[in-house]
Amino acid sequence: MGKRTGRHLRNRTLLASGFHAPQRGSIDVLEDALIAIGADGAIEAIHRPGDAVYDDVRAARTADGTLETLPQGTYLLPGFVDLHVHAPQYPQLGLALDVPLEV
Repeated sequence: MGKRTGRHLRNRTLLASGFHAPQRGSIDVLEDALIAIGADGAIEAIHRPGDAVYDDVRAARTADGTLETLPQGTYLLPGFVDLHVHAPQYPQLGLALDVPLEV
């Protein structure tokens, strides 16, 4: 295996602002949210300012050195794209992307 370069966010908490789409047609704005990321890389929890545990979680993650703070003026954005393909779809790569799969 090659040497790992860069930082990873597993088992860390991000202090960040951003946007996500919890359901189709809806955008949720996150401002200075604490985003806890588990060992598997999945988001475990999101705490917003004003939540009962926000200050305690922020203090604990700061104290244990697992808080990563994004620079002011940067935002997390969801990937609004389908980034996967199934092997039988290879011949159609790049074709009819505007057509629902049910067609």
